[in-house]
Amino acid sequence: YGYRESSGDTRNTPSEILVTHLRERGADVVVHDPWVQAHTGDVYARARGAHAAIVMVAHDEYRTIDLKQLKQALIAPILVDARHGLKPADDAVLRTLDKAAVNYQLVLTKADQVKPADLDARIVATTAALAKHPAAFPEVLATSSHTGAGMPELRAAIARLCVERAS
Repeated sequence: YGYRESSGDTRNTPSEILVTHLRERGADVVVHDPWVQAHTGDVYARARGAHAAIVMVAHDEYRTIDLKQLKQALIAPILVDARHGLKPADDAVLRTLDKAAVNYQLVLTKADQVKPADLDARIVATTAALAKHPAAFPEVLATSSHTGAGMPELRAAIARLCVERAS
């Protein structure tokens, strides 16, 4: 929930915009952040029964999470915030998700900060990279909490993931 990894600073956090947006539409949102006092606690207990887990901050604590245990707690798969595309360090995380058979949806956030041609190229490159990951949903979503771009598609993806997981 914090603005930066390994920090409790919540000023101008994009997470707050998404949480508010989801709550305005009737979602019951539970937040976990090991660095923000109001949102600490056992991540697995907080995720229990949730329709989705959205990781928006790259805290070190989330790099070592037991994905099988998280998958068991969730009703729906995981959304991965890839911000500006995949980086070499992301491949290890995605391989871990694949190995644990945890489905995930990749979301390129802050799309408003990228030129349209560059964004299109990132989507193509990211889609190609995801073809190597069996647990990944093949579609890459690009969103901007600032402009609202891609938010309807993200909401639809969350709803789709919830329905598919419940089936």
